[in-house]
Amino acid sequence: MELLKYIGMRWWLAITLATGACVQQPTSSTDVNAYSEDVGRYRTAVMNDITPALDTLRPVRDQANSNQVAAVPVPATHDQTASINALLDSISSYNARIPYVEGFTILVYSGTNRERATLVQREVSNLGYSPVFQYSRPNFKVKVGRFTDRLEARRMHLFMKQHFPTAIMVPERIILQD
Repeated sequence: MELLKYIGMRWWLAITLATGACVQQPTSSTDVNAYSEDVGRYRTAVMNDITPALDTLRPVRDQANSNQVAAVPVPATHDQTASINALLDSISSYNARIPYVEGFTILVYSGTNRERATLVQREVSNLGYSPVFQYSRPNFKVKVGRFTDRLEARRMHLFMKQHFPTAIMVPERIILQD
């Protein structure tokens, strides 16, 4: 076994030395920099096409006082006020038919202990907020707030987390009231 290792090492050394001697030296930097190619014919002349268009967009200057821009009224050719008002009215009537909006609430307590839920509800009330007490078999839940903005819900969540470490922010449909 040792003989095979010895022969293998010699072959490995011989192959490494043979391939290392055949490696070519990299070309000098002058050879690389000597290459050049003109790609100007493939570029589009954008500035030549834009210059006349920019001249038409420049403001008209008063001849008497060249420092001030002349007040040239622009006539309204296509008044879209009526069609925009009709579109806004249709959007408003569509939104009036939607009974809810997607939002967030803070779940302060969720568990099977009714006494603990009422205690948490009382503590939230003492903080100055109006909690919502819910029972969905078998859990009692105490929730605070109805937020349509995630940032506002996050602020309330961080405040409630100081007093109730298990409070979480949950997505909820908020029923719109008339």
